Amino acid sequence: ETSFVERDGFKAKIAGSEKLSTSKSTAEKGVTLSDVYGIADTDVIVDNFGEGANVAFEMTRAGMYVQALNVGKPSEDDRFLNKRAEGYWKLREWLKTGGELVQDPRWKELLNIRYKRNLQGKIQIMSKEDMRKQSIKSPNHADAFMLTFLEETKYERKTNLGAEEVNNLINVY
Repeated sequence: ETSFVERDGFKAKIAGSEKLSTSKSTAEKGVTLSDVYGIADTDVIVDNFGEGANVAFEMTRAGMYVQALNVGKPSEDDRFLNKRAEGYWKLREWLKTGGELVQDPRWKELLNIRYKRNLQGKIQIMSKEDMRKQSIKSPNHADAFMLTFLEETKYERKTNLGAEEVNNLINVY
């Protein structure tokens, strides 16, 4: 399933999803949703791995120059194994400082995101392969949300979630 998440400094919502999609249909929905929510091209982030690479290409063909990121690439921050770990950690910190999720049962995917420290001490998120082995569905909505954290945010807010509730969003595996 393909997911589209819209986030500002204070709230995030699942703006749309597609059960069955093609690169073209995903690009079309991305262009439409960015128009509906008034999101600048440069603020749209597309996973540039696998099908995502084709989505970014289709959006570029439509005249929309988005950020295409491969979350498997190493993070520039030495604390993290890769961009995926960096994005999920920033997501976690955003929630701890007051970020809110617009009510949607699909956010429950966040409860399946697990991390550990590897032998080099870097934070690493459980791989999708390990998730499959444990019968955990692919966290498509959580991954789309995580992508929104791979750019700096300028907003701060106090949390309205309990510390235990936030800590359970990304658990150790």
